[in-house]
Amino acid sequence: MRPYYETEHYIFVHAGLREGVPLHEQTLDDLVWIRREFIESREDFGKLVIFGHTPFPKPLVHSNKIGIDTGAGYGGTLTCLELPDRVFLFNIRCRTLSGGGKEKLLVSCPSCGKKVLWEESPYRPFCSERCKLMDLGKWLDEDYRITSPLEDESEKSQGSEDS
Repeated sequence: MRPYYETEHYIFVHAGLREGVPLHEQTLDDLVWIRREFIESREDFGKLVIFGHTPFPKPLVHSNKIGIDTGAGYGGTLTCLELPDRVFLFNIRCRTLSGGGKEKLLVSCPSCGKKVLWEESPYRPFCSERCKLMDLGKWLDEDYRITSPLEDESEKSQGSEDS
């Protein structure tokens, strides 16, 4: 599976890009894990970067990047982006609680299922540092690995050669 996809006008990447590093020299670690350095960057990457990995309550739209991860895997909203018109499509999957005149977003911790108020958790979408680290371990162990159709075909052909 390629770690990014590039078109004439866009770069699609899981997490983001490191400033000052050409696209073809970006490390896999940065492409799938970078957060703050990329999100705070004002660098012109040559094309608009569409990314996920870091969930926000609503899409993050800057002149050089658009973040579309709104926490669908953790009870938040699934966000899609139609390009080139930049039309956002949403599928609501979270609960909102009303109180004190302000709605609060209630999500489930992806590790233990405990209900967490989005705005109040420093570990969001997790309920604690422990749950956040448990989830990181699952990613490192490739429990969440997603194969591409090309990898699936390669495995099938290798299996038939072994028979």
